[in-house]
Amino acid sequence: MGTDGDVIDRLIKPANEKQREPFKQKDKIALFGNVREHNQTANSLNIRLSGDIYSIPYTRYNGFHYNKQGGLIVDFTTYRVTIRGKNLLPILDSLERYKLTHLRSPDSGENEKEFDTFFDEITVEKL
Repeated sequence: MGTDGDVIDRLIKPANEKQREPFKQKDKIALFGNVREHNQTANSLNIRLSGDIYSIPYTRYNGFHYNKQGGLIVDFTTYRVTIRGKNLLPILDSLERYKLTHLRSPDSGENEKEFDTFFDEITVEKL
């Protein structure tokens, strides 16, 4: 059992510095990220779209619908998120397990050859 000082140190320091590092791929923040610890879940999904940032709590998650032609439609009670792109299947499992932490639209100059999963379009519609 630790001392009171140990408990205070754990409360004021980040739980794991490595866990707080941005998810990177080729020196850029990846187009999507997941909680790294297998026994943890994310509280919300953050979506970055050319200047706008949405933070949608998973408590409002209703499910998704996926098909290759229409892409991935994710429903929350307050928003509908539509994602079109390449190789979207890795995102589905993360959504179902509440592990997907963020999505971002590609910056100009980024192309699909740089990423295994690539988003052609992400739209967020307020319901």
